[in-house]
Order: sequence, then structure tokens, then C-alpha cells
Amino acid sequence: SKLEKADNIKLIILGKMAYDKTEAIKFLKRIEQLGLKRHFITFSDFIENEVFHSYAMQSDFVMAPVSLTEQHYLEFKITGAYNLAFAYQKPLICPKELDIIPDLKANSYFYKDENGLAKIFNDIANQRLEKLELYQDEKWQYSVQQKQYSQLLLKCDYGKN
Repeated sequence: SKLEKADNIKLIILGKMAYDKTEAIKFLKRIEQLGLKRHFITFSDFIENEVFHSYAMQSDFVMAPVSLTEQHYLEFKITGAYNLAFAYQKPLICPKELDIIPDLKANSYFYKDENGLAKIFNDIANQRLEKLELYQDEKWQYSVQQKQYSQLLLKCDYGKN
């Protein structure tokens, strides 16, 4: 499945991309070969926090393209995409195998392969994507988050020697 004519799709890679590194060169060459360059915004330098969060806030989705087997995620690491999506209560786009994680399952669109991912993008572009009821659990409410944070600070005796 290919990305249909979708002038309203932009994929913003929020991270410094080393244009002189092999992986970045391959990636950029591939998106150009596929005729998708106009859909991507990339950065060659560090992105200031204000710019980074401005893009995040204005985004409709956050993509976490990390599978369970890549770089031992879930064992040793976490991608910042989850935290970013949760902070701004944006829907995630994730590999299907991550639907075992309750917070992701409740707030994500899942794809199995590149055809599934193309279908999600096409559905977004053509406004056919099924709308999810996002962040419905009580824990996502600001008042609940605020209370938990305050309790943590009290528990840690923050500010006391």
C-alpha cells in the first residue's frame, strides 16, 4: 500500500538527524526515491526545547516506531515518544506488538507492517481514521496527576536536609 495523494500529511522527526551518518543518508535517500520528501521535516541541529514542544503541541499524533525487539526496548529503555504523547494527550501510532501495554493499547493506533502504516496515514489524510476515546482513565486528569506529584514530594521530604 502506498501513501495516497496526501498534501495534508507532514512527518516531523523531532530529533537531531546527523546528515553525514550512514543511517540518516539511507533514510533521506529512501524517502526521496519514494517521492515522499515533501512529507518530512527533519533537523540537522539540536532542537531548542521551545521549538520541540511547540511542534509536539501542534501535532495531531505522536509516532513511536520502536518494536519490542529493537534495541531491547521495554527491557532497558523507553522512547520519549510515549512521555510526549502522554504529556500532551496525543494519540500514538505504534507497532502492533506494543498493544500488550495497557496505556498504549488505550491510546494508540497500531500497525503490523509497512502496509498497515500506509493505511493509517491514508486514513488520516482522507479523514477516515476511526476516532479513539483517548485518555479516559482517571489517572490522566490534571488534578489526579497534581495530587500524585504533591504526595511524591511530601514522601521524599523535598527541600529538607
